[in-house]
Amino acid sequence: MVTKSEQHLRVGDSVVVPWGLDEQLTAEVTEVWGDPPKQVRVALRLEEDEEPTYLLLNASVVTPVTD
Repeated sequence: MVTKSEQHLRVGDSVVVPWGLDEQLTAEVTEVWGDPPKQVRVALRLEEDEEPTYLLLNASVVTPVTD
């Protein structure tokens, strides 16, 4: 069993990011620090035609999107 702290995140992975009190957004991982990952930088597309918004997050708060 892989715990959230042991998840394997790679650049280009899609992840779910908590947003506000009850919402979640999908983002793309752009950088990863640590092995196992400790921090990740993600790109959020808040508006269709806007430049992405980048966030630096603790890896434990993001959830990989599974197909």
